[in-house]
Parts: sequence; structure tokens; C-alpha cells
Amino acid sequence: MPVHVLNSMPPLIQVGIRTNRARQARGPGGKLLLRTALIDTGASMTAIDPSTIAVLHPRKRERIEITRPLAESLWAMTYDIGLAFEPDPAQREWWLRARWFNVKVIAAPPASAGVDVLIGQDILSQIVMSWDGPRWKLLLMY
Repeated sequence: MPVHVLNSMPPLIQVGIRTNRARQARGPGGKLLLRTALIDTGASMTAIDPSTIAVLHPRKRERIEITRPLAESLWAMTYDIGLAFEPDPAQREWWLRARWFNVKVIAAPPASAGVDVLIGQDILSQIVMSWDGPRWKLLLMY
């Protein structure tokens, strides 16, 4: 079971992002991006910055109604992507060994500077997360 320790607050983590297409079973199959993500326990869905969506060109799914904090509801397009926690690009063909989470995301600009992805409950519900408050450590296990 992989374990990732986040020692920073806010809980930032590097992620690999790719399109979710059938041809990727044999490799990266398109663009593979490294981005900075924020663990957002209040978000029901994972959100990716629209500029990252524009570079990646993932498959569109459907339009859904979303509500952002302190804002009116709006309609947003959803996309199929794959996401891996803390990839190691120094390893040859790391994407073949990574644990990919296939998820439907929305394109929305994160409010935090330097953050490209907000990790929501759709991914968090698939992992074990433990918070060690006195030591300021967040453990992600899957």
C-alpha cells in the first residue's frame, strides 16, 4: 500500500494527470502532465484549472450544475482524466507503475495561487487519509 506524507499546510501534493483513453492501457497515450494539487475535503468533485484542461484535451463527458462557496450555482463541463499521486518522473516509464485514479472532473480555476488541481471527495473516498495534528502531517494511503 503506497503511503504519501504531506508535511506542508496547506496540504499540497504533486500529481500526474493524463487523458483517460483506451489506448493508455499500453502507456501514456497522449499528454502526461505534472501539476500541483491541494487536498480539498470540502469539494465533492475534483476540479482542474481550465488552462490545464486546454493543454490536456481530455474527453468531454456532460454538463452538470455545480455550486461554489459563496456563489450562485452554474453549469460546468465534466472531463475524463486519470490522476496519480506523487509520480516520480526520474523513473523510466513511471506511468506504468503508478496507481491511476480514473475520475470525472470539472474545469474550474482554484482560488489558491500556485495550485492547478483541487482533489475532491470523488478521489478522497477511494483512499485512507490520516491527519496527525500535533506533527502537522497528512498521510495518504491506498
